[in-house]
Order: sequence, then C-alpha cells, then structure tokens
Amino acid sequence: DSEKMMTLLLFEKIDLSKENKAVSFYRTHLSGIHEDLKNKTQFAVSSEDEWRHLNYLLDTSREVELVARKNQQWYKSLAPVSSSLDPFNFTLVKEFIDDVYYDRIEPFVRSQEPFVKNNTNGIINLVGRNFNEFTNQTGHEFIIMFYVPWNPRCAKFRTELETLANGPLKEIENFHVVQMEADKNYVPPLYQVGEMPTIYFLKDQVKHRPMIYKSGYSRKQMIGFLELYSDLYQAHVGITQEE
Repeated sequence: DSEKMMTLLLFEKIDLSKENKAVSFYRTHLSGIHEDLKNKTQFAVSSEDEWRHLNYLLDTSREVELVARKNQQWYKSLAPVSSSLDPFNFTLVKEFIDDVYYDRIEPFVRSQEPFVKNNTNGIINLVGRNFNEFTNQTGHEFIIMFYVPWNPRCAKFRTELETLANGPLKEIENFHVVQMEADKNYVPPLYQVGEMPTIYFLKDQVKHRPMIYKSGYSRKQMIGFLELYSDLYQAHVGITQEE
C-alpha cells in the first residue's frame, strides 16, 4: 500500500515547543475540517526547519506554508492559506487536498528556472525540474557534475570537463556531460552530494545505480575511467571489455 497522505502547515522560524497563538489558531481550524477529510489525509503542524534535511527546501516568505506529502513526494500550494481578508481559507485547503489526492497537480521540485542557453562550452546545464527527464533517456550515458559556483575546485574541474566534452566525447552519439547547481536544485536521492564537486557516471543499463566518480580530476584519469566503464566510449574507440 502507498503511504498515508500527510498534509502539513509549515511555519517559518517558529519554536513549536512553546505555546503560540498562531499555531493554536491553525490547529483549531484543521481540527474543524479533519472529520470531512480524514479518509484522504492526516494533518500536522510543523516547522520548516524540521524538513530541511530532505533537500526540498520548502522555505518561503510566507509565515505559514501549505504542503502535502504523498508516496514519498512533496506537493506545495501556490496560493497562501491565509490572507488579510481570510485568516484561514477552508476552500483552498480542501481543494489542495483533493488535487493532491486525485493526482491533479505535479509534485513540488526545488528548481532554478531552466536555462535559456542550456549548453555552456559543451556542458549541458540542468535544473531540478528537468534533471530526471533528461538523464533517464534510454540509450544515453552521462557524466554528471553537482557543483556550487563559488567553489574553485568546481571551476577547475569544469575546465577539464569542457576539454572532454569538446574533444574525445564530442563525436560520441548519446553521450552527455551535464552539470547542476547542487544548492539551488532538488537532487534525487539516488545521488549523494558531498565534497564539491561531486561527480557521477550514469550508465544506460543501470540508471538505478549511478556510479560515483573518485578517480581524479585530470583528463587522462577521466578517459581511463570511461575506457573501463562506458559502453558508448568503448564502442566509439573500438575497445572490447574483457569478459
């Protein structure tokens, strides 16, 4: 069975261990609609800080955010749950719950806007919103760099990747070098981002198990890695992997 849907009110910078009038207000109103919606969802009140470890970064300028969790995915209401005219919008809450329950809205993904120019010196720029769709293409292989723009090691390794992307990898059909800014985009749980840059190789037949790359940042070391593990590179240069 799928997990029970949970609807949360996330408060910005609030200590839930202390009595708070705003929290009490929303709890009272949630209790009032719980009976009608208990077969669809559970309700809870929490703090944004409690959920930051999930890398969804549901931060907002609003005092309170209406979100839901269903089947290990998050959903976020684009409309505020309260306003100066309506301190608790019952209709909005019910419509949001129905939309999530009946799969009428897409899950929330932390993401920059897609790049207008998505190719920088041979490296494709991805964001949270299009990362999975692009890297899940059948028959394609990927070198993936998760980076932060202020890190000098990321800049140095990007230069090496550019020489690969515009050199030995340029003529290999369906082989891509991609990058995504790790601190501004949702990183799927298959990828564990740690030291910057974090590099993965994604092979076509094992998309569920990306390989973390730790063989060194030089062009020669990268080529040696691809000679061992990349089917597309091996086919291109005529390398036959030993049985």
